[in-house]
Amino acid sequence: MAPRAGSLTIAEKVLDLVNKFPIAFLTSPGSWAKQRCYRTCCPTTSTSFSIIFLLQPYYQNFNKRVIKSPKLYFYDTGLACSLLTMTEAQQVESYYQRGSLFENAMVAELMKNRLNAGQSPHFYFWQDSNHVEVDLLEEQPNGFTSYEMKYSQTVSSDHLENLIHFRKLTETTGDDYLLYAGSEDQKRTGATVVGWQGVTSL
Repeated sequence: MAPRAGSLTIAEKVLDLVNKFPIAFLTSPGSWAKQRCYRTCCPTTSTSFSIIFLLQPYYQNFNKRVIKSPKLYFYDTGLACSLLTMTEAQQVESYYQRGSLFENAMVAELMKNRLNAGQSPHFYFWQDSNHVEVDLLEEQPNGFTSYEMKYSQTVSSDHLENLIHFRKLTETTGDDYLLYAGSEDQKRTGATVVGWQGVTSL
């Protein structure tokens, strides 16, 4: 499952993976992975285990062709890296899906921020049939807060294109944020840029 972190998936396939690999890690007391998957697919299933979660796509009301498969995330990206046999931080730099790991880390932090505050997150992502994607949408009473994640030390105007495209296409309103691997916060046309350490304040 770790290679799928931050990627499109199908809930049934996640369950299939869990069933196919009866190793101790997956079949430890409580079968955390299976219980978490069933909780996501079947909300009536009760469990205290929360290791992975599925982020659902938002496809209502826009009247556009969009992707309808969920994305898989780990609450703990350290666990994801361990499952990928990474033992040093430098290995992340050479990992071909390091952008997905960074996205996973940012989405998970935002999710935990809301849960720790006693809130019920209304989180989604959006992707159309042309693969134009907004990594995270947070539904608000009067619109959406949108987030784009980029594993880059610098910011370019290209990083903001999807956020701008989404607003024009859907005619929605709300705050827009670009979270990146740098440290300097800045205000840009189209979004507020926030370094990765600032995610805890959002």
